[in-house]
Amino acid sequence: MNVKSIERKGNEVTVVVEIDKELMESGVNKAYMKARKSIQLPGFRKGKAPRKMIEAMYGAHVFYEDGLEEIFPEVYDFAIAKQDFKAIGRPNLTDMQISDDNIVTLTLTTEVYPEVTLGQYKGLEVEKAEVTVSDEQVQAELDRMAQNVASTETVERPA
Repeated sequence: MNVKSIERKGNEVTVVVEIDKELMESGVNKAYMKARKSIQLPGFRKGKAPRKMIEAMYGAHVFYEDGLEEIFPEVYDFAIAKQDFKAIGRPNLTDMQISDDNIVTLTLTTEVYPEVTLGQYKGLEVEKAEVTVSDEQVQAELDRMAQNVASTETVERPA
């Protein structure tokens, strides 16, 4: 596996990762093992069709998408492990190319935490605002709170 390039635009990072064919092959094998239970080809019992026959019938890259899902967490962790940013959430796969020798190149875009640079904050003074509250204001607020929680009940007797 190889990280080819990293491009940062604001809070978005685009990473191009090249996956070698051995890792991709292991992911494709895992995908085949999961999918083979439900695949039935003429002349084979359900779940017993060989991978080469399935690929010949449906195309050589039939298991690539599921295989990529199998190895994607490992690839993504590798791609951002030694970088100087922290990713937020899941990445978006913006491009996938498969070369003739089965090397897969992925272009991933993900959001990252912004770079924060602190200005001069030491030595700053803050003025404390003086607030004065009169007894009438306190009593008015207490009366308002009592009125909010008070309940009225109609009774059939004299007051």
